[in-house]
Amino acid sequence: MNYEREDTAWRALLAQSQPAFQGETEPPFGFVTATTARLMAERRKRDLMETIGLRALAASLAALGLATAVTFFLEVRDADGMDPGIKSLAYVENMPLS
Repeated sequence: MNYEREDTAWRALLAQSQPAFQGETEPPFGFVTATTARLMAERRKRDLMETIGLRALAASLAALGLATAVTFFLEVRDADGMDPGIKSLAYVENMPLS
């Protein structure tokens, strides 16, 4: 096969068809501006969603910390070192029998 000859044939066909696509060599008026504006809007939307997600994560971690602190405080306040079942047995043992 003679690739050079086929390449020359394709180049000739492309040269003949070039006037048909002459208007498509430059982007239409406002294309670059519209594309840039669309990309910036997508970027703002992505940044907004990221901010909302980070705030939601921070709020949920704060709520978890608050729940943990309240639970720990209530446990420490009510605990006197004995399980309630053992505590009731200890009181029964000290009761005088008649």
